[in-house]
Amino acid sequence: MKEKEAIVKRFAKYCSQCNGQCCKRGVFTVFGWEMEKLSRTHKNFEIGNVSDERGNCKDIAINELCLFSKGDGCKLSIDIRPTDCLTYPFYPKLKEGLGEQEIDKFLIQKECPFHNEIANDKKLVKAVQHFWHNTVNNTSDKEIVDWIGTNGQWHEWYKNTVDVKLNNKNTFKYMRKHTIPKKIKALLIEKRKVFHNFIKKHPKWIPAQS
Repeated sequence: MKEKEAIVKRFAKYCSQCNGQCCKRGVFTVFGWEMEKLSRTHKNFEIGNVSDERGNCKDIAINELCLFSKGDGCKLSIDIRPTDCLTYPFYPKLKEGLGEQEIDKFLIQKECPFHNEIANDKKLVKAVQHFWHNTVNNTSDKEIVDWIGTNGQWHEWYKNTVDVKLNNKNTFKYMRKHTIPKKIKALLIEKRKVFHNFIKKHPKWIPAQS
């Protein structure tokens, strides 16, 4: 909750100047668990408003004004506000690995009137980066992929975005962490010791290059 509040606070100086333009066009996407939260306080809100579904994720059409808009911002409490709305205009691009989901970079939607300022706000970028890192780590791979959609599906949308440029110390590369069982970890360490001892005894031996 504190993390969400921090992001809203960081966005405030921009959002307070545009009167909720992002609430007046397009769609916002919700995870399945976000749907459950919203349905508890806004029963059947999605009826007639779903423009697309991918697994448990749904795109909710805004239709000129979001049903949760109060005219100059969102009326939803921060704890149930969807990730898509909370972190707009940031949009994660995934680099898929073997059983892992990695945020390769972020795109920023250029329709946001403050997209340049936001892209250069390092503290805000890091806050969004950290929030998405936690979201990816606590959501199933399938649901993350469903939320993102396919590159073909968003091809036209991508044309209206810009990459977030960061220095090497602030790369957006986060991978889902998999715990290695202690027995396997110990075996790997032992094998590494054996290999290094072999190299010491046979200094002219060169490993095969793949």
